[in-house]
Amino acid sequence: MTSIQNCVKCGTALPEPRGNRRRFCGPACRRTAEYEIRRLNRRLETMERDRDKLISQGDCGLQNMYGQTYAAELQGINRSIQQAEERLLLLLTEDETK
Repeated sequence: MTSIQNCVKCGTALPEPRGNRRRFCGPACRRTAEYEIRRLNRRLETMERDRDKLISQGDCGLQNMYGQTYAAELQGINRSIQQAEERLLLLLTEDETK
């Protein structure tokens, strides 16, 4: 894999490492990323709970209040879960070029 050359949080270019590889440009971005990880975890829990509730109710042939069918609503929730997991993975993945 390639080395992370930009701050994972803000995208600022990182200086060449002299020891451990850096992932963040400074403490502010590191703390902001930690907070984002906590928010993503809470959001994932809520979306997974919503998905499970939707699945348990089953397809009753009706639309939700936004005009979405059961399949479209389930697909939207699954897509949102996937996007949140990808972002979480980016924030948590260690640089593998050590």
